Amino acid sequence: MLRLIFATVFLFLLTFLSLVSVLSWHLVFLYFIMSLVTFVFFAFDKQASIRSQRRIRETTLFLLITLCGWPGALFAQTLLHHKSVKPSFIRISLALISFNLILLLLFIYQA
Repeated sequence: MLRLIFATVFLFLLTFLSLVSVLSWHLVFLYFIMSLVTFVFFAFDKQASIRSQRRIRETTLFLLITLCGWPGALFAQTLLHHKSVKPSFIRISLALISFNLILLLLFIYQA
């Protein structure tokens, strides 16, 4: 549940920063679209897991998380209960989310 709250607050904060002209709406749009794409990839992987079909590589999921899709990944982990228990996946995901947030903060302070 904490993942869901964190992702939601982050997306609302991004939207607010866009509305007060701190961030470009393009960046907000990127986060929303990539979050949706990432959520869909997690959903497809969950279905493939259930049906014992070919899975989406974890490196692909990690790439999507890094490319601004991490809020969608947190939504998927919470709502779909997918990739929410495996310690190595969670550790790497948290590192990539931290990396993305640091880059975003650097971008905001450089602008």
